[in-house]
Amino acid sequence: MKKFLSFLLPSLFLLSACGHFQQTMPPLPQAAEQLPVVDRLQIADDIVIGLSYRLDRWQSESEAPDFLIEEFVHHIEHELAEKGLVRSEEEKIAVARKRLAANELFIFRSESGAWVSIDFSRLREGERAPDRRAVFNSAGYAAESLAGEEGVAALDYRVSPVRLPGAAYAFRLDADYLLHEEPHKFSGLIAFANPYWFYVYYNDPLTDREDFTDIDRMLRTLQVTVNQ
Repeated sequence: MKKFLSFLLPSLFLLSACGHFQQTMPPLPQAAEQLPVVDRLQIADDIVIGLSYRLDRWQSESEAPDFLIEEFVHHIEHELAEKGLVRSEEEKIAVARKRLAANELFIFRSESGAWVSIDFSRLREGERAPDRRAVFNSAGYAAESLAGEEGVAALDYRVSPVRLPGAAYAFRLDADYLLHEEPHKFSGLIAFANPYWFYVYYNDPLTDREDFTDIDRMLRTLQVTVNQ
């Protein structure tokens, strides 16, 4: 399954600055000590994310915050301008809301503009569960998507396998890039916990150094529970 990381579909084929797909999967790291869960995020009736650190500076909501909708509208306007199209403000907002609604949860800080989207996608009926290579490739498709986004330049990415309690396979994707000449950071988890693909995507405009510290710690210690 492919989940594209796009400013129009919030969701980075591992594409380096030279444009070469990374064919060899890196080995799994040594298992780290599993920290106790201190907070839980109920994603759905059968899905719980466990956190080992509290995100006291952050808000969480099932709907996208206003500042994120405005950000997506801005990118939609760039896309429309490139195609010579015009849409009303209401139409642009409706498109932004619809595409953001694909996610089950948002964690964000309005003060800094940093945000996390969390999306769980169940396997379709008859669809086979992915192996490790398929999850690795999905991270690659996400990288290719970011590289091709309007306004993105100077992309530098890193991908690594991670041990994520509750997931069969998981990869972390980190990227630094320029968006309309302004520095940005992306960090994400692409993983599979039967019967769900899931994606945790962090977008950071780098206005507050503590933001990345918080979310990096969250991504390193996150746990998932799927009750079947």
